[in-house]
Amino acid sequence: MKKLFVGVAAVASLGFGAFASATPVSYQITGIINAFNLTAAGWTGSVGDSYSGLITLDADPILPAGASCFSEGVTYDVTIGGLNFASQGGFDFHCTHANDLYVYDERTSGPNPYGIDNIDFSLYFSSALGGPTFSSELPVGDFLGGYFRMIGETSSSAIQGLSTSITSLTRVPEPSTYLLLGVGLAGVFFVRRRRIG
Repeated sequence: MKKLFVGVAAVASLGFGAFASATPVSYQITGIINAFNLTAAGWTGSVGDSYSGLITLDADPILPAGASCFSEGVTYDVTIGGLNFASQGGFDFHCTHANDLYVYDERTSGPNPYGIDNIDFSLYFSSALGGPTFSSELPVGDFLGGYFRMIGETSSSAIQGLSTSITSLTRVPEPSTYLLLGVGLAGVFFVRRRRIG
């Protein structure tokens, strides 16, 4: 019975591993506000305040061979100073250089209550990202820092702006990782119970 359970667990591990590789990969970011000029209702931020959010990359190589920029494959959801900034469609692109990932989102469609015309952010690493084509697995151990910023013009022609620094980047475990951990713990409990019995 023990051998059967171990075999099932191994097969499940392979199956979930294959499933995980086909899902997008998310990264938790944290940072601090450097400067701002925002009049949007609900803004509560101050210089030096911290913030957090998620950046998600497709599991497939997010840039095709021979390309330096691509128009899909990266989404974001970041809350700063009480306001949420998230991907909403429209024109956007991302590029890779030797050691950084750059994303630009022009807010040409969808609701935009904050008067922001474009959002861009960049992540810098001490190691190369593998050229113009790389997977969604970023070298988080080599993360050096980055920025998240936005600029725009309201209907009253007032210039809005926000500049922040990204200070940390952490890979978010996939749900299948927790499921495999649960299977492993259940196996340990089952074997221990059999021995006690």
